Amino acid sequence: MRPVYRLAGTLAASETRYIALGLAAASVSAIVDNSTNVTVSITNSDTVGASSLWSVLTLTSSGASMAGPITGFKLVANASGGSFSILATHKL
Repeated sequence: MRPVYRLAGTLAASETRYIALGLAAASVSAIVDNSTNVTVSITNSDTVGASSLWSVLTLTSSGASMAGPITGFKLVANASGGSFSILATHKL
């Protein structure tokens, strides 16, 4: 596996961010500072955005990993906001 996308950042209070990976990932990992502050969803839709079909990841200890193909993330912060880190990998 080789990384194809990495991103870390902070979401403002009540912010929703869509992240298109550009290349379908074979697996992804997501970590948030607090799973009660930030929810993470993934899609395999050709177009990553509000109209995409999203699957919410169940975060264990504020992190999750999932096999692909995955084309994008949706991160949603509550009124407290929060930080996140994502990694997408592709098979060699």
